[in-house]
Amino acid sequence: MVNFIRSQLHVNIQDIDIDIAHQLPVRKQQTTENGSPKTTSSHTPGTTQVQEPVVIVKFRYRSIRDDVLRARRILKGTRLSIHEDLTALDVQMLNRIRNNPRVSTTWSWNGRLFTLLKSSRVPIVVKPYETLDQCILNQASEISGFRHSCLLISTSFF
Repeated sequence: MVNFIRSQLHVNIQDIDIDIAHQLPVRKQQTTENGSPKTTSSHTPGTTQVQEPVVIVKFRYRSIRDDVLRARRILKGTRLSIHEDLTALDVQMLNRIRNNPRVSTTWSWNGRLFTLLKSSRVPIVVKPYETLDQCILNQASEISGFRHSCLLISTSFF
């Protein structure tokens, strides 16, 4: 694991920086009544998805973990990826937002979910129990309130 992080992600870590790492068990592929593998609607008909092994890593220091997460962009376009260990609810929300036609990209950082709309350059914080429209409205009201308070503070200095 350390060699992969050093060579592929170019993050300088030592063996001691990883507290524990192990491969998670691969789920058995579901089959239909006649024994053939099941396919889901998200796949091309007649194809099956083979699940790649998943390795979970616990780092000793948050700073090392953050360095690895920042470097995960290097793996974009490959069959490998690095993700935070999110709750089932957050994964579900992230997938729902990701499939929205207005969304350009989604990501997580320190357990918080973010999205970038195709029509904006400002990331939006996504909360699991809110719709995308509610998240956009909340973000807009927080930004406008923040700008207003900044203006009030700056005018008091002159």
